[in-house]
Amino acid sequence: MKNTMRCLGFIALVAVIGFVLVACDNGTTTRSGGGGSIVGTYGYTPTGNLTITFRSNNTFTGNFLSSSPVNGTYQIRGNTIVLSQRYYGYNWTIINSNTVMDGDGEYWTRR
Repeated sequence: MKNTMRCLGFIALVAVIGFVLVACDNGTTTRSGGGGSIVGTYGYTPTGNLTITFRSNNTFTGNFLSSSPVNGTYQIRGNTIVLSQRYYGYNWTIINSNTVMDGDGEYWTRR
């Protein structure tokens, strides 16, 4: 009886660990912005009228690097927005449904 209880306890422990591993996001899963809370235009005004627009088809456009528009695609991983552009990649952070933070720590608000 003692060995049976020990075996059942071990099986329960393994099952719990398995469920925890399956339920946790390890940062590699992605979701599109399609239904997303970030779709829209955000602005940053302290250094000029800079904007970035996230579209529902996972593309973005903005004028946040230079005077010419920047275009690319994005993915959302957890609370990180991964921006991919022709030569560069950037990670921004979703603060809430109206605010995102760029890689330099600057806050951009929904317009």
